[in-house]
Formats: sequence, C-alpha cells, structure tokens
Amino acid sequence: TPQGKPHELLFAMINLLGIPPKGLFKAGCFYEPLDYHFGRAVSQHPGIAKLIPKTGEQRRRKLAKAVLGGGGLPEHPDAENLVDFIQQLLCFDPAARMGPREAFCHPFITRVFSLVYYLLPPLPTPHEQQQQQQQQQ
Repeated sequence: TPQGKPHELLFAMINLLGIPPKGLFKAGCFYEPLDYHFGRAVSQHPGIAKLIPKTGEQRRRKLAKAVLGGGGLPEHPDAENLVDFIQQLLCFDPAARMGPREAFCHPFITRVFSLVYYLLPPLPTPHEQQQQQQQQQ
C-alpha cells in the first residue's frame, strides 16, 4: 500500500481502476497535481500508459490479480463474486458506485450471509419510489 504522498495513492488507484473521468475530478483539489504528475510520468516513461487498464474487463483482470494473487480467478465459487463486489465498490463515479443496499444484496455477501434478506427492509416498488420523490419536492 503506498504511503506518504497523495499522488502515490492516486497512481495506485489509476493502476487498478484506470484513469478517472476528468469531469468528476476537475473541480477537486487533487485534479491539478494528479494531472501534472500523470502527464510527467507518461512523458518520462511512455510505457506506463500501457499498464493502465482501459476497459472494464482489463480492470477486472487486474483487480482479480491484485486481490486474489497469481494468474487471475481461482476455481473457487466466490472468487468471481468477490472481484465483482470490489470492482463495484471501487468505482470513481459515485452515481455508478454500488450503494449500501446493493452491497448487502450482492451475491458475494448474500452467499456468505444468507440472513441479509431478513435484516433489511423490503425495497420500495417503482410506484413507491416515485411517490417518495414527489413528496421530497
């Protein structure tokens, strides 16, 4: 785990998750240093760009290797669910990131903790969601 400088942590995140969408980070305090350090690293080491995953499948394979070690997904029934669970939690975009309810209902969690369905209140129907949204306005 990188320690110390914030850009080292950001590079570790980019290594696993790919380059964050600029629109999400442009107004943030880390955008300029990240953009500077990333541009500098790529100009000094052109091969570094090849290491960054660009597709969802590349991110999944790289995450599987980091989490499970070795050459990818072992023949364990929960390995793929674990990688999928972590990948959905580590999404740069908060709108696309898995929320607490989705996390509790994910197959990796429900397979291990089958009582989750009894612990959570039922999900509202689409009609109930629409009524709640109208009441909030």
